[in-house]
Amino acid sequence: MNKKNFIDIFQNKWEECMKEAKENKTADNDISAVAMDIFNENANAEEVVGYYLTYYGEEAMETWRENVKYVDMNPQDKEVDELLTILFAVRNDGKDIDISKISSCESMSMNDCEKHCPRYYNCDTISYANDLLVKFEDESSERNLKSQSFYFTFGSSLSFPYQHGYVEVKGTTRSEAIAKFRSKYPDRSENTVNCAFIYSEEEWKELLKKYGMGECHDVIL
Repeated sequence: MNKKNFIDIFQNKWEECMKEAKENKTADNDISAVAMDIFNENANAEEVVGYYLTYYGEEAMETWRENVKYVDMNPQDKEVDELLTILFAVRNDGKDIDISKISSCESMSMNDCEKHCPRYYNCDTISYANDLLVKFEDESSERNLKSQSFYFTFGSSLSFPYQHGYVEVKGTTRSEAIAKFRSKYPDRSENTVNCAFIYSEEEWKELLKKYGMGECHDVIL
């Protein structure tokens, strides 16, 4: 797990939102505002994490916590909170936790707590820190090993590789899938993936409940 992966995930989602916003723009609408509305309605936890990292940098976790301080968090909010906590609290590649990030204690490491705190072996914060390290390891393993399908769809434009339908690409992350797609179907415009939209497996399953998505033109492994 690293922050750049989440930023890449957000940037890819934002590109999709901007495309949709431009298609739906009216004279009275600001494209960025429309894109943000689309993002707020459709973004998953990883994309929200990427948004906060992109716009708030090292203040991402604190800003998120301030924004949800008085909110009854739903499951996705809790996932965002956990991911941000892991990203900012875990140190030394999953070997330690910055305790000051998860409690009012000023200690910067679990080792410091063990050396100086008499409550170390009965401390709820240390128990939570150990849970975070396990989750960090699980998340890292899952992101490194789990491959899924991403779906690149096309409209009627002759600039696309195909007219309508889609290409399925296998990858462990959205950014990896996009890189594979680009290696076979290069961008026609700078920094713009040569397709209409990109969907994850979860998003694709929801689409198929409502629409027929046409022919699969290619599968990239």
